[in-house]
Amino acid sequence: MATTTDNEAGYRSGNGYVIINYNNQVTYPVVVQTSGLTSGSTFGVGTTTECWTATDVYGNTSQCCFNVVVTDNQPPVITCPTDVTVSTDPNLCTAVVCYTLPTATDNCAGTGTQTFSYSGSIVNFVVPPGATALTVTAEGAEGGGTTNYGSNPGRGASITGTVNVNSGDVISILVGQQGFNGNANSGSCGGGGGGSFVWDVTQSNNLLIAAGGGGGTGYGYVGEIGRASCRERV
Repeated sequence: MATTTDNEAGYRSGNGYVIINYNNQVTYPVVVQTSGLTSGSTFGVGTTTECWTATDVYGNTSQCCFNVVVTDNQPPVITCPTDVTVSTDPNLCTAVVCYTLPTATDNCAGTGTQTFSYSGSIVNFVVPPGATALTVTAEGAEGGGTTNYGSNPGRGASITGTVNVNSGDVISILVGQQGFNGNANSGSCGGGGGGSFVWDVTQSNNLLIAAGGGGGTGYGYVGEIGRASCRERV
């Protein structure tokens, strides 16, 4: 029962109507990160693309992306031995000299990491000199949800593997896009998330790693005839 009423007879002409006002517990538009690393994460040397999506109460979306670029501008530190003074070898005008080899240290000691986020296009990575294996983690994109329905879409798969490569090989990467969000009120349901793929172009486009995308919320008729709803797909 209503807690507050304002009843007035003889007020409306023509057909009646009902107006409902409400306060949504979620503040729209909702802004979520769809690819990249969260603020405060440790970024490796290279370029990481950060993408964010804003969704309004009716499922309309806008996206913005920016790059986080980490460069190594610190030179290595080399340490040389002290000067060496020796006499010539007997009956010779020369000398065989053994000396301590120089040593060096660097803030980037030969291991590296690079993150590739969704950009909508294929990007390339060149295997650095001396590298013969790569450890690759690929994650597929999440499926799209459905506004005004409340279901959860399927999550993208994650796979990690070590693959053999050659220095100088061109590795292509295609990162999956999150499925679009639907709106149950207009009969639109979430789309499936895209898969993420890594392949070696130099080695006859050999597929190295693939991670499937998650399913979106589906649309179909259930229960009573003519009653439609979105359902979770995994």
